[in-house]
Amino acid sequence: MRALRAAIWRLRALFYRERLERELAEELEAHVHMEAEANLRAGMTAEEARRAALLHAGGIELAKEQYRDRRGVPFLETTAKDFRYAVRMLARNPAFAAVAILSLALGVGANTAIFSLTDAVLLRMLPVDKPEELELIGVMDGPAPMFSFSYPIFRELRRRDQAMSEIFARASVPASLIVARQTGRGVAEMVSGNYFRALGVQPAVGRLFTDDDDRVPLAAPVAVVSYRFWREQLGADPEAAGKQIHIDSFPFTVVGVAPAAFFGVEVGTVPDIWVPMMMQQRVFGSAPAFDNSNWGWLSVLGRRRPGMSEAQAQAGLNVAFQQVAREDRGKFWNHPSEIAI
Repeated sequence: MRALRAAIWRLRALFYRERLERELAEELEAHVHMEAEANLRAGMTAEEARRAALLHAGGIELAKEQYRDRRGVPFLETTAKDFRYAVRMLARNPAFAAVAILSLALGVGANTAIFSLTDAVLLRMLPVDKPEELELIGVMDGPAPMFSFSYPIFRELRRRDQAMSEIFARASVPASLIVARQTGRGVAEMVSGNYFRALGVQPAVGRLFTDDDDRVPLAAPVAVVSYRFWREQLGADPEAAGKQIHIDSFPFTVVGVAPAAFFGVEVGTVPDIWVPMMMQQRVFGSAPAFDNSNWGWLSVLGRRRPGMSEAQAQAGLNVAFQQVAREDRGKFWNHPSEIAI
């Protein structure tokens, strides 16, 4: 009965999303307000009290995401979103649509069809250099791959793997973006220092990140903005490099603008601003995640070396992954798993 009630509660979230979102926001804000009041009584200023309350809460947006995962049916919600996007992309490209429909007609299984379509939409059609070499990396931890990695796993895979020319990572989060004292909502994406290099993206203005921007936590509060954000929020200023944008209350200095065609690598999420992954604590407003092996918050991708097949790349990744798993003695997973791409 308990399992049945839990299932009904999760399904209910699909039909009352707006109301539940409103209730969630109100509840979290109430908790933050009470914590801030206590901090004020302890002698903090109003700004310090609210900041400390947000840190204690572990980050409002992160808390919301975790609650949404527990209350709803993430697989159904994600599948529906991907399906809607795929339909739009197929309508734009009739030739690709014909090939996809023919493949389905020839009896491609449901799981394979979903994987192939997602693979094509997410990676093969990206406006980047040689998108056919890109792979989304997951872990087979049951009947379906899991695509969330902790930072220590990402770091070790990148250090040890010889199959990929680049392994890079990203994580998106809704954020409050402040430009010239004007506040708006947007999407901030934390990326590894090799993110733009791995994708072969060139800047429209200024420069993009390098590994030097992503070596030390909190050391490089720099940002790259999307072309749309540059045009709409920065007035297409050719001297935009050097301007400041605040993510919540923290200033970031713009160093460059992404090209007009580039929209990131996640279906349905177009970042407004990219920042180095080492600035995670400022974006999430929570404790550092770089030594936490149990927090899977990163999407990890790789670029195969020229001439290397998917099977070869997967085998090479598995060698590196199993080395990490053995040395860590089950800290990351309690049973053997394999890399999936």
